[in-house]
Amino acid sequence: MRKPLDKLFFNVEWPKNRPFQLIGIGENAVDWVCMVPHYPDHNTKIQMEALFKMGGGQVATAAALCARYGLRVRYVGRVGDDEIGQFSLQDMRKEPMEVCVDVVPDAFSQFSVIIVDRVTGERTIIWDRDPKLQYGNQEIRRELIVDGQLLHVDGHDQAAAIKAA
Repeated sequence: MRKPLDKLFFNVEWPKNRPFQLIGIGENAVDWVCMVPHYPDHNTKIQMEALFKMGGGQVATAAALCARYGLRVRYVGRVGDDEIGQFSLQDMRKEPMEVCVDVVPDAFSQFSVIIVDRVTGERTIIWDRDPKLQYGNQEIRRELIVDGQLLHVDGHDQAAAIKAA
């Protein structure tokens, strides 16, 4: 049976000898999404319509989506040893992918506040990420990345992404 991503990947022949079709290395985050009726002007107040807490991050989100569509996926990343990191780990482990995450002592996990204008759908993202979460170019274990056909990285850990590629 064809899956929605078959067309996206132009009917790629996946090698049978690789355990993963996609390895994702990079960001995960916890997002607080705040829905507002319209974007507020400066120096004003506005009542929110809804507030959602959910897992996010560029690579973790892409990896989870690909796994939901049936690809064999491994996600590699880092979280801090805080409540946000625990939430992020629990959220990622619900997805049908292998999660290889290092917990970094005395670091705070990446998080975002996302303000969404309900009318236009436009958003503003306010985020923070502890520099301790960044991978150096020698810190990603080779055995975690050589088992896949495709490698997906983001722009936050550039030295590590270049080394991985």
